Amino acid sequence: MARAYNIREGMVPMRDDVLPARVHDDPLTQGPLKGAQYPREAFLKDRAEWYVVRGCDEAGYLTRETLDQLGLGFAAGKQ
Repeated sequence: MARAYNIREGMVPMRDDVLPARVHDDPLTQGPLKGAQYPREAFLKDRAEWYVVRGCDEAGYLTRETLDQLGLGFAAGKQ
């Protein structure tokens, strides 16, 4: 519901589903992955997988089928 609402209010998934640049540029300073980074390419791959698992299309928008399965078909608007 929150994603459908945010999209209705102007969220653009490919623009807004991002992480701060420091996540990709600065190595971690502590923990078991100390010194590691999260490359932007790995993030983009993970984001694409996240979209599929959660019933979104390749652009990150919830599909009509997903909304219907969740009982949120009304959030899809007119199509």
